Amino acid sequence: MRTQEMTDKTSPQVDIVTVVYNGEAFLEETIQSVLAQDYPQLGYHIVDGGSTDGTMAIIDRYRERLASVVSEPDKGMYDALNKGITKTDGDIWMSLNADDRLVSDDVVSTVVAFSKKPTAAKTGAFFGNIMKEKGGTTRRVRFGEVDFATLLSSGHCTFMPQPATFIRRSLLNEVGGFDLAYRYASDYDFHLRLLRAGRVVHVDKYFTIFRQHDGALTATGADKMNQERLAIIEQYRTEVPALSRLLLRYWGWGKYLLHNRVFPAR
Repeated sequence: MRTQEMTDKTSPQVDIVTVVYNGEAFLEETIQSVLAQDYPQLGYHIVDGGSTDGTMAIIDRYRERLASVVSEPDKGMYDALNKGITKTDGDIWMSLNADDRLVSDDVVSTVVAFSKKPTAAKTGAFFGNIMKEKGGTTRRVRFGEVDFATLLSSGHCTFMPQPATFIRRSLLNEVGGFDLAYRYASDYDFHLRLLRAGRVVHVDKYFTIFRQHDGALTATGADKMNQERLAIIEQYRTEVPALSRLLLRYWGWGKYLLHNRVFPAR
């Protein structure tokens, strides 16, 4: 079922998917941040990989307010995300990690309002800023516009964070799901395909609190993630000349550091 009754049939349906495996430590905060959204046409879907801790007990407490729940073994996070894509049929789709949460109760309504602007009619995806939370300390991280060549040259998905990206269904259908050949960095490949296929716009608002902790995939699989990123860069490298990639790498990271180190947001 939807989180609230539909009240405006002219507004787009938004679907959020959270995939989880043994995520009892943080999952409830994630769920609450989605169910607190003030946008009525919102469907929340959870895909569990067959957790053995208290994850399902948490999900069961909210089951009546969820659009769908899947709990079965999978081939990893990206396989679970692909399952989540097949469970949704809304106009706008996003995935929220089971250890992250939305910043405020108006994130979704902010995205929808932006998507309805005449200037955004041809926009395929929207991504916002994030807050990084670690050990009780929160740091604001701002981004800017990014294109395929710049993201490829950066060697990283940092400039377009997955848990702060909302994608129109039309673009999602065009690029397809996550490539299961990559177990640790498939979001990098996915976002490169989004940028190559459609117009992606940065919204200068804070969407997501990204939690950094020792159990996160970015911490436990860092080496394998880096290896996969190199393979992804190799896959697409002929699309951007080597000299351009070098210059864009310095340009992109220079802007990032200027925004977040030299003149950090308060």
